[in-house]
Amino acid sequence: MNGISDLNRVTGKEHDQISRFILGIIVDIQLPNNLKSSLSLTLLEDALHSFHGNKSIFVDLGVRPDFNLPKLHNSSHTPSCIEYFGTTDNYNTEYTERFHIDLAKDQGIEAQSHSIPLQFNRVPVYHRLKFVAEDPYTVGGPEDSVIDSIHVQPRSGKELSGRFDTAIINDGSGGLTGVDGYRVGQVRVIFSLKPDHIRSFFGNGVSPPQHLAYVEWFSPFTSQPEPHHLMYKVRRSLKDGIRSAGIVPVANIRRSVHLLPKFGPVAPSHWTSANVLEKCPAFFVNCFSDRHIYTTLY
Repeated sequence: MNGISDLNRVTGKEHDQISRFILGIIVDIQLPNNLKSSLSLTLLEDALHSFHGNKSIFVDLGVRPDFNLPKLHNSSHTPSCIEYFGTTDNYNTEYTERFHIDLAKDQGIEAQSHSIPLQFNRVPVYHRLKFVAEDPYTVGGPEDSVIDSIHVQPRSGKELSGRFDTAIINDGSGGLTGVDGYRVGQVRVIFSLKPDHIRSFFGNGVSPPQHLAYVEWFSPFTSQPEPHHLMYKVRRSLKDGIRSAGIVPVANIRRSVHLLPKFGPVAPSHWTSANVLEKCPAFFVNCFSDRHIYTTLY
């Protein structure tokens, strides 16, 4: 992690946790001097050509007999490797160095709300919704399950800010995988209706879902994710400057979803974990937070 943080001796579990979020943090960072990746590769190739075109001077001057070095040969493949496989994650030149050390020693991871008058002013509310889903990549027992929860917690006192998590919500037509029929919403209230509420509101013979949720909608998923990082971008759904909202059955809430703020080149200093959902205008849907969300979206 050198160059990003002061972490050292990072365990596999810590590396896994970092990998779930780091793309969303760096996705909007501009390269130095606004370099673009294609231009960077061109500059890299020019530098390599310049070096290989002039390296013979060292042989002519007797500095070394030749340049038959594995590291130099590997560098000629770097531009094409980046074009085919992306960033050179975990590429290094330590393997040959390790080999050298060993020899030396041997030798010595909306519906829109309508204005409907209510005949009551108080309902039972709930502050946490918990899910248990099977890990799609394992066939083990309960220990391989993905534990997921949605918190709907109002502000408590002056020090503890409220928490209202975001979720993927089925509009009734969503399938087992893919984004068709799904939409991101921020869950503001989870509540239930008492029998007298149901009678006064719906009349006799109607059995609404027992548990309901009031959610504020984000924009619908686009047909395709963003091409450079394969994450979907969403923003608050507004009508006449007012957030679109709706009431949905809790059973339609598929699972929680982590939204990564679209920071831009520099993250605003006034954004915090408590206010970023209110301050940030756009988000990326994090499909890497766990394996279940990845297989759900794709």
